[in-house]
Amino acid sequence: MENEKSRAMGRAYVIEGILFFTYAFFAVNWIAGSTLTAEIAKFFGVDSAASSSFVSNAVTIAKIIGNFLAAGILNKLLPKKSIAIGGGLIFVGSLLAVFSNSYLMFILGRFVMGFGGAVFVIYFAPVVIHYFTDEQKPTINALNSVAYNFGAVLALLIVKPVIEIMKTWQKSMGFFTAISGLLFIFWSIFGEDFELNKTGTNEEKINYTISDTLKDKVTWLLPFSYSGVLILYLTLLQLFPRIEGAAITTSKLSALTGIGGIIGTLFAIVLSKNTIRENLSLLFVVLL
Repeated sequence: MENEKSRAMGRAYVIEGILFFTYAFFAVNWIAGSTLTAEIAKFFGVDSAASSSFVSNAVTIAKIIGNFLAAGILNKLLPKKSIAIGGGLIFVGSLLAVFSNSYLMFILGRFVMGFGGAVFVIYFAPVVIHYFTDEQKPTINALNSVAYNFGAVLALLIVKPVIEIMKTWQKSMGFFTAISGLLFIFWSIFGEDFELNKTGTNEEKINYTISDTLKDKVTWLLPFSYSGVLILYLTLLQLFPRIEGAAITTSKLSALTGIGGIIGTLFAIVLSKNTIRENLSLLFVVLL
């Protein structure tokens, strides 16, 4: 019995690792493309500022569409195929961008990649709910939330050396595309399906509709709470560095944000083990 539990938990951590690094390298690949914007724009003969804006808009639209469609895909195809679609789109979009022969195709590749990332990130939650205990869930959820930030810090360390070795933007982005492809293969091997919407000791299936979701105050509270932070993040990364005479580059801002996110996540993991009263007391001490 203990051996079965150990094997099951080992598989859970393998699956969690594949998901975490797939999304982290999505971030690395995305930041690599942003770092190479000037070279890519020159290759296609377009303005670099316009290039950055078009790609940013493309991924924003992709994320909106992807987030709305993700739940429907999951309910119809179950986790293994759904996660494979997200990871596959990240890989295919990256591949399309690398081998594009026009700027329009490059934007399409980034759109597909962004769509895959938006779909993929939604599937962290059901995996955590299924594989991990109530005591483990806060820690695993916190780690998943920082996957992109981890990728941003990793990008700071490896993107520049890879570009120097590979020389061209196609080979540089192709290197990270290959890693995404490898992680997609790993998921195809180790990923598995499980039933959704089950709860309780008798594993009774519950029916939670979109109407129920819209009536839940948490559905509205969390996005509005997070929107302020996201607006600040996008402003820092997209607008501030373009101001003439800006004191810091986009890459440094991204790295600082990523490091701050990792530190905040570690802090949140510690707080998750405390009671609300203990957390408020600690916050009061910090503020003082």
